[in-house]
Amino acid sequence: TTYNAWGHAYGLRAISRLYQSAAGDPARQASLKALAQQQAGLADRYEYLDGGWGYLHVFEELHTQKPSGITTSFTTASVLLAMHEARETMGIALDRKIVESSLASIRRQQFPDFTYAYSHVHRMSPQHQINRRNGSLGRSQACNAALRAFVCAVLFGQRTANEPASPAQSYVRFSALSAGWRGEVGRHARHGGWA
Repeated sequence: TTYNAWGHAYGLRAISRLYQSAAGDPARQASLKALAQQQAGLADRYEYLDGGWGYLHVFEELHTQKPSGITTSFTTASVLLAMHEARETMGIALDRKIVESSLASIRRQQFPDFTYAYSHVHRMSPQHQINRRNGSLGRSQACNAALRAFVCAVLFGQRTANEPASPAQSYVRFSALSAGWRGEVGRHARHGGWA
């Protein structure tokens, strides 16, 4: 199994909190930032072949350089949100290719009503019990938050991947997306945005 994706996500969130509590102690903050960068690197190493992360590696007999398990929307969103928090709090660098492929994975699992498939395997069966709107309520919030954190500001040209956006800027841009700019976002993504 690859439950380590959860460990790296929650580890990054805890390190971000410790970093904030170490205000005024530059040596401790530097140590925590290095640890967070290491955790992000470990999470990168375990990103699945189809982008993002899952919590269960069901193809244990397959040996690939990158894990070949089943990506889940909510695990991917959780790892991305932890990475985003660490970047915003400590300024760690994130691998753009990892972030892009993970965001693309979430978008592939998104249905037109802004609910999300449980996993890549389930995305082709939108009416399967686990994919229905009620079942998606918990994961939809995490997926929308991850997309809002990374995608909105970049698509609208306000910053690059490693520049922070204020929560207000992200919220305004995400609200615009939710209000029906989905086609516009797709156009931007195809012409130079994070696809």
